Amino acid sequence: MGEGPIGSERLLELAASVVADWHEYLDREPTTKAHMLPRAACLYGLAMHNTNLLEFVSQSHRGGTSPLFLMPQIRTIFETGITGQWIAQVDDAASAWINDGRRQSVNLVDRLRNSSNDAFRAAADPIENARVNYAPLPSTSGQVARSFENICDEIGTGADGSYQYYKVMCGFTHPSVDLSDQYLADEQGDPPTGLHGLRAPKFDDTDVWLYLAVAGTVWAQIAFQYGAKDRILRSALRATANELGLLLDLKPTDKAWLRQNSL
Repeated sequence: MGEGPIGSERLLELAASVVADWHEYLDREPTTKAHMLPRAACLYGLAMHNTNLLEFVSQSHRGGTSPLFLMPQIRTIFETGITGQWIAQVDDAASAWINDGRRQSVNLVDRLRNSSNDAFRAAADPIENARVNYAPLPSTSGQVARSFENICDEIGTGADGSYQYYKVMCGFTHPSVDLSDQYLADEQGDPPTGLHGLRAPKFDDTDVWLYLAVAGTVWAQIAFQYGAKDRILRSALRATANELGLLLDLKPTDKAWLRQNSL
């Protein structure tokens, strides 16, 4: 998955088109078949959120915001795009994803109820009431749904470095040595005799982060569009993917097919 010879200005233009084309698509009121509604509901939320985040990221990028400050949003877009492709392409992935969301909610509420903090204990019931309660759905993909690395492996992006790029973004999102280092000057003595701290990060302002945000949004939008087909949007997304040098349709690996067909 290469970045390609696309500069910042062109990436910003593509981001604006991806956002505008999506809203025009929704104005045409796309529909889907009844048996696909649970999957479509999952995919619509992911695609809509990615589109909103892309608009925020691109506007912030144009305004000169450091990509380091946008890393949580970019990481979310990238992870969401690949997850959306997995939900769309693997037959029982949506059920597994929904089941895992329920599992995490139950664990969260249980731990809050056992908290030593009064405020956290008091939040357990409102959080539980705000979550959808449903019976487990049949699926063979439960273990895959618990791990983004497994999802990458099943949708064919595990071998191309996508998961490793995701881990790089995690390092600039969570507390880490890499994050702390962004605020330390490079010319420290050896051995250091003092601390030369920076007030702004020294993060390299490369276009690759904006590229990943556009790519993740294209993946999420096309994933929803599989079940709510629209020739105009598909053509626009394919043109964008071609210019990015991006594979538009991620396909399940043999591992995914064998697991589903073994039962």
